[in-house]
Amino acid sequence: MAKFRAAMEKYALGGSEKRLEVPQDGTNYAISSDATTAVLSEQCAPRASTSSQTTSRKRSRSPESVRETPLRPNKRACGIPRETDIVPSPSKMPVRGDPTAFADLHALTDRLAVGQDIVFCGFNPGVISSKVQAHYGNPQNAFWKCLYASGLTSRLVKPTEEQYLLSEFSLGLTDLVSRPTAGAHDLTPREMLEAVPTLLSKIAHFRPTIMCCVGKQIWDIILKAHDKATNTKGKLKSKTLSEGIQPFVLLCPTPVGDFHRTMFFVMKSTSGRVTNYPMSEKEAAFTKLRSDLQLIKANQIDSTSFTPLAIPISLQSKPHAAAMVVS
Repeated sequence: MAKFRAAMEKYALGGSEKRLEVPQDGTNYAISSDATTAVLSEQCAPRASTSSQTTSRKRSRSPESVRETPLRPNKRACGIPRETDIVPSPSKMPVRGDPTAFADLHALTDRLAVGQDIVFCGFNPGVISSKVQAHYGNPQNAFWKCLYASGLTSRLVKPTEEQYLLSEFSLGLTDLVSRPTAGAHDLTPREMLEAVPTLLSKIAHFRPTIMCCVGKQIWDIILKAHDKATNTKGKLKSKTLSEGIQPFVLLCPTPVGDFHRTMFFVMKSTSGRVTNYPMSEKEAAFTKLRSDLQLIKANQIDSTSFTPLAIPISLQSKPHAAAMVVS
């Protein structure tokens, strides 16, 4: 750097273009009389190896074995965008709420019968559940393990054996939305709201003791649909509890002219994607469900003060006999 400053001082005294050779570091300082800056250029002469041991390690190769490596251009300098600069193509994932999405998947059969102890209601069938044609068919789902751990079933029932829940354990299975998707996030809010009347009509027809929402959002959607149809403006939401038996009943007409009172139980989802609480809490929710069922049968839970939950008439569709498949 000191040599460069000396060259600049010499240039300031005037004179034609001069080139200073600096053999010590192999750098030339070219100073032009018609320029106001000095240009620094590196000599590209190859450096000789100072270690004889390094030279001996190099293998001699014949000219035929040496391939010519093409120079790689600077893509940024040439105006060629990098991979990160290229705009990605439109996603091939299906659009949310598209009825044609997952058209190759098939809906599941409801496992319902009149007078069951509990009917479990999930969001909608997943991809694996649709392929194996079983509710909660994903091996990562804790539903079947929790049933057994809580004592609701005397043995560990496999998803493909779900038909035995009816005859052996008085348990039923259904979903809020019958359309299979990769997840509940593929369902639109409108699609879920419009499915509530059909769901509650099923429950009113089969009259279980408890309808269990396997997912807290399912219960929120039921209340939202009721508020929208009755214009209660969210007043029912303030009465709900976070989990367990809710202070609501569904009045189900019976053939003899009276009404059966179906209660609602809310628990967190058993999906393997829900990892914010351990398996022990999932099992505890099923254990509490079994305990509340025993209390209801013993008439130790008084539901006379519970708020009747009506089926949203304005959202209600035509009879759905095809959806109420009994197995």
